[in-house]
Amino acid sequence: MSTEDTGSIDEAVVTSNAEKPVFIPAGQMLEGETQARVVAQGMIILPGEVRIIPVVCVHQSHPIVERAPLRPGKVAPGSVERRLYTDRRARGSTRQNKVWDSVRRYGEVSPTDQADDLSATHSRRIEAMRKVLSQLPETRNQVGLAIMVPIGVGSLECFDLPDSWRGMGNSLIEKEVETLGQTMADFDSVFEYKPQKARSVLRAFLQREFVVETIISGCNWETIGISTRNYAGEATIMDSNIIHVSLGRKGR
Repeated sequence: MSTEDTGSIDEAVVTSNAEKPVFIPAGQMLEGETQARVVAQGMIILPGEVRIIPVVCVHQSHPIVERAPLRPGKVAPGSVERRLYTDRRARGSTRQNKVWDSVRRYGEVSPTDQADDLSATHSRRIEAMRKVLSQLPETRNQVGLAIMVPIGVGSLECFDLPDSWRGMGNSLIEKEVETLGQTMADFDSVFEYKPQKARSVLRAFLQREFVVETIISGCNWETIGISTRNYAGEATIMDSNIIHVSLGRKGR
């Protein structure tokens, strides 16, 4: 699959040469010799499809180079991704400015001369948290990850199949380095697993009433927005089956 800059700040074009449908999550970073972007909402690209996809800029100071190739990078940090969810109804410069603000906030912890370069900032923070990430336990047939914070569920990411998690899991774990860094007191006990506690908290969380709306759709698939007062996210559905869900707490 190839991706190219259209010359517009909020669009890229994807061409699929794959034999099977390809899922692209919201927050997927696209990088190259042009302005870095993130995909604005999860979507499925079908075999042989050429599609204009919605994106937002995450490197304000870099110029746009029309027709420059874009390659997949890491998944944007959770705080930036959730800005995409919470400001879904905002359009044009309003939404873009809010994303730029979230990029600058993310860079406040480790400011540099290029604090608006999300890719560089995110990579540094991941490396700083490498010891913690290496302690994250793996589970047979794992399909997702829930992060618990003192006030409940911080975020939830889940696929329908273990193979999907194996393909993207590392990037999706890395996007939560900000939450992990803010909430843990010591590295040795942060991943202590208490199954009954985790199950009860998750069960209560999933029983909430969510507001849903269709965001984007294609042939035999759609992505819906999911929200409550304190959470926002989305789910992608294909052939009537939910294949991916991402939810996170609103705010910093």
